[in-house]
Amino acid sequence: MALELPEDVLQQVVGSFPPDGGADVGQRKTPRTSLCAGVRVRRCEGAALSPSIDMGLKDISPGGVCLLHYDRFESGARLVVELPMREDTQPLQVLCSVRYCRQVNEDLLAVGAEFIALWAAEPDAVAA
Repeated sequence: MALELPEDVLQQVVGSFPPDGGADVGQRKTPRTSLCAGVRVRRCEGAALSPSIDMGLKDISPGGVCLLHYDRFESGARLVVELPMREDTQPLQVLCSVRYCRQVNEDLLAVGAEFIALWAAEPDAVAA
């Protein structure tokens, strides 16, 4: 079951990064906002989380993100993406499922991930 971020939450996340070109509607169901920023990501194996890694954030939409990294991620892999909020609040942690991993150039991969649920402080408490 997919999670869609409410517009006000999405705008807080987008507003926390410097602007990078705006929305890209294309032929997508929901518009994506292009960003050039870094986010922290952790692999999720059951209830266990790996140490965080820094990944590039290419774009965001209400239903997911496109991340940039040099490691391959398998389709279906679970990630917890930490999205900063514009206001002085804790980052929004979102459980995601990898939908695709495509080569961008010889050193870089684009990782498309769909939002699944908000990640709570305790690993066992995931809000849908």
